[in-house]
Amino acid sequence: TQRSWEQEYLFDPSIGSRIPWYFSGFAWNLSGDGPDAFELGETLDRLEIMTVLGYHPTAPVSDPGGIDLVYAVEDYSGNRRDLLRQPLPGRAAEDSLVMHGSIPASDLPFGYMTLHLRLVEAGIDSVAMSPPRHLFSFNLPWWDDRAWERHVSWLEGVIEGDDGYKDLKSVPRAERSEAWKAFWTRAGGDDARRRHLHRILEADRRFVGFGRGALSDRGRIFIKYGAPDRIDERDVDLSSPGSWKIWYYYNLRLSFVFYDAYGVGDYRLYSTSAL
Repeated sequence: TQRSWEQEYLFDPSIGSRIPWYFSGFAWNLSGDGPDAFELGETLDRLEIMTVLGYHPTAPVSDPGGIDLVYAVEDYSGNRRDLLRQPLPGRAAEDSLVMHGSIPASDLPFGYMTLHLRLVEAGIDSVAMSPPRHLFSFNLPWWDDRAWERHVSWLEGVIEGDDGYKDLKSVPRAERSEAWKAFWTRAGGDDARRRHLHRILEADRRFVGFGRGALSDRGRIFIKYGAPDRIDERDVDLSSPGSWKIWYYYNLRLSFVFYDAYGVGDYRLYSTSAL
């Protein structure tokens, strides 16, 4: 009634893919320590990436040519953009290959993103690096008029009673970087600037789902005032179906009521009241 059995499985890393290379190493020029881990700051003008690839000796193809290493980033909304494509050389005598990628910071979108690396063969087969890497980019799009206007609009309320931020909208592209620095010198310096930019990133993370989180009603209130002291979820108007959220800011003596008419998470600002 007692039996023992054993079966040997040979691991073939090429199963499921004709690509003979695999990811065996990764390094980049971003710090991994402290609160600013993996942050591409305004002073770092390029993202430098080193990738080490290993070669499967039992790969089912004799010529490893025609394979590209593709660098891409994906934002909170799932929008992906290819940044760089490098063709891999044919296999040399070594069983490993080191690839260096250099991406200008200006090519990266502002905000939180996921860096994806994958090996692609003629658009047919691909192997992805796992896990992908996460990073923040604080490089503002001085050259993008529409994005610049959004960043200027997020400055409302940074300096209470100061409308100087409105003048930034008309600043020429070549002068925007200096104008941005001058504004924050008046608005509290680097610490205040960093808190503001982190709020934009956090709004994107928290309120994604119906467009960009930082552009949603809740996102704009969050960027302007920070996290509320309390959030209530309850019926406010029984005659209106849907969901309600009430944000309370006790120090500001303000409350904001958000209404989701269809119960799908699309909360719109319904009213603002003094406490």
